[in-house]
This record gives sequence, structure tokens and C-alpha cells, in this order.
Amino acid sequence: MQVSELSAERIMNLKHLDIKELEQLKTGHHLIEGFYFLTEAVPPVHVLDRSSELLDQGVKPVWALAYLMLAGNRVVGCCGFKNPPVEKSVEIGYNVAPMQGGGVYYLSCPAIM
Repeated sequence: MQVSELSAERIMNLKHLDIKELEQLKTGHHLIEGFYFLTEAVPPVHVLDRSSELLDQGVKPVWALAYLMLAGNRVVGCCGFKNPPVEKSVEIGYNVAPMQGGGVYYLSCPAIM
């Protein structure tokens, strides 16, 4: 089976962060009950800060808060929207832990979002 034939739902799931979890990640506490974080699965703080800035500007959480990329209980990366949609178009950003190698996860994230 080729990567392009795989169902994104079988590869990974997304968990939408809440505000408390966002703040935990910003302070370097990569502890969310039930999940194991791979090294560098969480984006840099300036990316997480953008989520807070969007919320402060009144952007809805669905567009402002990041999503954890999950393979089982492992957090393999993080993704989110850079801004709310404009003219039915939205830019997404995502990162995958280097030890995960990207691959299928890079292809799956846009499909799931």
C-alpha cells in the first residue's frame, strides 16, 4: 500500500488543545494526562504565543488553538491554523518531531484538518 492510499484517520488523530493545555505547553510542561510527548513534537513558544494573541483578538478557539497530532497516545507533532479563514481559504502550519521522520504525518495533517 502506498502512502497516498492510506486513510488519514488510520494514521493519526488530532486533539484540540484547550486554553489550560496551551498555557502548560508554553511554560515547557509537556505533560497532558494520558499522552507521551516525543522530543520536539511541540512547536516553539513563539508559535504557541500566536494562539494566545489570536484569542486576545477575539478569534474563535477552533481557529486559534493548536491541535496535537497523535499516533495512539504519542504526541508526534502539532498543527493549527495561522489565522481564521479569509475568502474560504486558510493557511495551516504544522511540525512533526524529527525522530518521527515526518513522511505520512506531513501528508496526513492537511487532509485531517
